[in-house]
Amino acid sequence: MKKLFMLSIFGLTLVFASNSFAAGYGAAGCGPGSIFFKKNTRTEQMMSWLTNFIVSQFVPSVQTSAISSDVSNCGSSKLVLSSKEDEQFVERNFDNLTKEMAAGKGESLSILSSLFGCEGKDSEFAAFTQSNYDVLLESENTTYSDMLVALKNGLSSDPILLTSCKTI
Repeated sequence: MKKLFMLSIFGLTLVFASNSFAAGYGAAGCGPGSIFFKKNTRTEQMMSWLTNFIVSQFVPSVQTSAISSDVSNCGSSKLVLSSKEDEQFVERNFDNLTKEMAAGKGESLSILSSLFGCEGKDSEFAAFTQSNYDVLLESENTTYSDMLVALKNGLSSDPILLTSCKTI
């Protein structure tokens, strides 16, 4: 009964959801269905979702492995992030970020590294922010947007992080 309820909720959400949340593969999401049903019409997206659902029932790990291995339209190359997501994150977490940058480690700093697409380079990212702390936060009046601009400029000049971080 719970599965039927969840299926109904998802179906209604799919019918009424805005296509603006889609990241290049339609409202039904990525996965095997997105390979066969490419149009973003309600019918094709329902078929895409149904295909994903059926395949996941027979091969439970297919969606997870598709996401992590950049197949079935699920990889980071198809990820569409808000152009202001990093700015919003920095604004909300500015105090924590400044402390973690000084320390060269921290959860907020790791999340910021992920927002810049620096996968597997969290420690290098943290070390960069720590060693460039004085440049990133020139004075006590430095705003979050000033710090973010300085951080992006600094990362763009670092040869390792420039090639590692996909969304600077």
